[in-house]
Amino acid sequence: LEALCGKLYLSPAHLIRQFKRETGRTPHEYLADLRMIKAGQLLRYTDLPVSEVARAVGYRSPSHFVAQYRRARGVTPGADRGR
Repeated sequence: LEALCGKLYLSPAHLIRQFKRETGRTPHEYLADLRMIKAGQLLRYTDLPVSEVARAVGYRSPSHFVAQYRRARGVTPGADRGR
């Protein structure tokens, strides 16, 4: 966020307000949604272990990824793999 704000010459607070006004979500929420979409694709269309999927979408901790995925999708990554 800081790097983006520097390139756009905006304060973080202003960028967040504008982004939310336009999209209905904060930049963090938007990024989290994109990560879950990509994770779902990787789980369905590859045989990568959940830990590798977590890393591929930007999570350092597989357990944190599993918790976030469950919160976002209502199922664990392992349960979503077979869908």
